[in-house]
Amino acid sequence: MSHRILIVEDDKHFAGQLKELFDYHGLYARIAVTGPDGIEAFRDAPADFVLINVMLPQVHGIKVLEQIRAMPRGGDVPAILMSSVYKSEALFKPDMARLGVHAFLPKPFSLIDVGRKVNGILAEPEAGRLGVRALLDQG
Repeated sequence: MSHRILIVEDDKHFAGQLKELFDYHGLYARIAVTGPDGIEAFRDAPADFVLINVMLPQVHGIKVLEQIRAMPRGGDVPAILMSSVYKSEALFKPDMARLGVHAFLPKPFSLIDVGRKVNGILAEPEAGRLGVRALLDQG
């Protein structure tokens, strides 16, 4: 079974590049361009991995992940945050620990690197969910 990736990114061109990358690697990627769309997309069809931009229209990326964490199959879904505005994860360390986020990627980043990171997390036990639960226990 192919893993389902939810990309919550307001830059449609960049989101399309990410989708192409994941589709190429045999994953099924969907795009949501606003915070509310990302929440609704996960509610309608829970993903196996979420990649969320911090700065989103209408609802901040951290709030999107908080709402996903409260949903069925969202409590331990692997997640990566990304941002072109913020270049350091230092601002988000407390939220990342509290929400069990695997990584923060400042944009621009290499599509090859993000592909490797996502595939590496999905290759972990329980497709990365065990790692999220461990992060949440530490946070």
